[in-house]
Amino acid sequence: MTNRNIILNVDSYKASHYLQYPPNTTEVSSYIEARGGQFKQAVFFGLQMF
Repeated sequence: MTNRNIILNVDSYKASHYLQYPPNTTEVSSYIEARGGQFKQAVFFGLQMF
């Protein structure tokens, strides 16, 4: 059965990543990657040019 609790359905170790940034960090770049699951395909959209 798939976990339907959104709080438990995350990579919780990432919640502390901000503590590893150097002091006075003002910008961070990140991305999301599908790791499989309920759906066989993912739709990519929303890329914005820098």
